[in-house]
Amino acid sequence: MIRHACWTAAALSVLALLAGCSGPDTTAVPTEGAAPFVCDGVSARGVELALGGAAVAERTEGSWAEGERFSCAVTREQGSGTIMVTSMPVDQGGTWGSDENSIQSTLASQGGAERITSGGDGIGYVFAQGSAGWVCPGRLTLVVLDDMSTAKRDQRADARALLVSMLPWACGGEKVPARTVGK
Repeated sequence: MIRHACWTAAALSVLALLAGCSGPDTTAVPTEGAAPFVCDGVSARGVELALGGAAVAERTEGSWAEGERFSCAVTREQGSGTIMVTSMPVDQGGTWGSDENSIQSTLASQGGAERITSGGDGIGYVFAQGSAGWVCPGRLTLVVLDDMSTAKRDQRADARALLVSMLPWACGGEKVPARTVGK
């Protein structure tokens, strides 16, 4: 009887320890894009932190090249969560506007819009529950986090950091890092 009580106490202690260790990873999403990349220019580490687990590119289209439109949809391998990255020429902004000034005004007028501080060229805002947009001469880049219930993180902070991590190639003239994951 005593031996059974000791094993039960030991098992409960291990479970309590494991329960205390589990929970969302609160590591900040890096604001610098680094390899590996789940899509061209989209850091796997950043999206995996934001999604709360391993990520896979569900769909990629186009390219970051000047005058072209790029989109990448990344989902969590297990559980829910999607991150959509879109970058396009300003004149293809559609409902966002057709020039830098109109897009900037539209971004600033979104619900809960807060200006993003970054050394990058242009201006950006984080808004809603997990969206961020940046406009610079000739280019609009958007990051949208959707159905992130399993991640239990600050979606606005994650969207902001993911967007800032892409500014060197979206607006800074740096070469876009190629996809290295899942090729």
